[in-house]
Amino acid sequence: MPEKDGNTLPSEQQRFNLQGLERRQKLANELLDIGLRGLNRGGVMPYALEAHVFGVANKDYEEAVEAYRYGLYEASMVMVRATIDAALYASKYTVVDKIEGFERRMGGSLGSHSSCRKRRIEWEDLEPEAKSLGLNLKRRRELYRIRDRYGNLSAHNAARQMADTIKYASLSEEERKRVKPPKWFIKESDAYQVLKRTGKYLAYIRRVYALKTLKALNWVPLLAHI
Repeated sequence: MPEKDGNTLPSEQQRFNLQGLERRQKLANELLDIGLRGLNRGGVMPYALEAHVFGVANKDYEEAVEAYRYGLYEASMVMVRATIDAALYASKYTVVDKIEGFERRMGGSLGSHSSCRKRRIEWEDLEPEAKSLGLNLKRRRELYRIRDRYGNLSAHNAARQMADTIKYASLSEEERKRVKPPKWFIKESDAYQVLKRTGKYLAYIRRVYALKTLKALNWVPLLAHI
């Protein structure tokens, strides 16, 4: 039923973001495997370790991928930023105190606590953790670019688009040839590549954290099998 003025209701309008859904299904499934691989290595380590500590980050990444699957690229990039922040936050501030009842293929239980009392965490708080996890300057800068050029752009798209457009318009014609024009919306191809890189970083952060934690708790026999 149309609106009173005869226009079609939003719910009845064609959903353009669903175009290409069938093609994106395989890509989205591949992205899930990239970022969430290894969460159930129960035969060689307490399987709940990565799932427990990085539960929020894992969920954020899953939502980022599902948004991509259905063509919601701006929403996907916002959740990419959330994934990176949540992963580094968990790695920096979550301390696993004990692991009990672990046997091969039996998960056991974990005891942990948070060492953070801050309600707001900025990139300046998280970058040192990325460094401590073995990410070199090039990789840390890539993480920052993902957060800023895609995550923050989508989260603050109106203000960022306007500011970038004004800045670009103020350049001379010669200067414009040397810079990229403003990014208005996230393209599907860009979203896929950003998700792929984010998934690899998430898996890496979880793995390094798990190794460091097991070593700190003297689970030496398991380390050779991970």
